[in-house]
Amino acid sequence: MWLMTQHGFFSVIEDEDPSYLLIRARRKGDLENLSNLVTFKATVEDTNEADYRYSIRLKKGAARRLLAATFDRIDYPNFRDAISKTPDQREKIFSYRQIWSTLSPKKF
Repeated sequence: MWLMTQHGFFSVIEDEDPSYLLIRARRKGDLENLSNLVTFKATVEDTNEADYRYSIRLKKGAARRLLAATFDRIDYPNFRDAISKTPDQREKIFSYRQIWSTLSPKKF
């Protein structure tokens, strides 16, 4: 699953151990932003050879709490406007606009 949040862009997949999820990102700072939302320790791993270089491995319950923390911090009426005003995320705005346009109801 892809997640685009005001904290970063993430890919979430099931780990080899099905009781865990792997939250992956192309930017370490995105995962650091995400891990700062919760009180438990979420260690960012650097896997230089992977498509998503950085990852956090969490039990599914902890991942649910982390996702809930992202929902609790939504403080904007328009996602794209919020991204364009977020200094460490604004470089993604062009890509997010392209995704928004591609998934427009007019395309289906």
